[in-house]
Amino acid sequence: MHFSRMKVSDLLLDGDGKVVGGKKRTNKTAFAIHAAIHHARPDIAGVAHAHTLHGRA
Repeated sequence: MHFSRMKVSDLLLDGDGKVVGGKKRTNKTAFAIHAAIHHARPDIAGVAHAHTLHGRA
């Protein structure tokens, strides 16, 4: 999903990885990466990653 189209209602998981909303499939690998960062750095309020248009396979 493009970031410009993302809404709060698109957020699917809570901090423990439990599904709390939405009907889209979850990405367990992405959650594991982001959750590890949040766990290691509680002072950080958000984590995002992106892919270039041609950098995905």
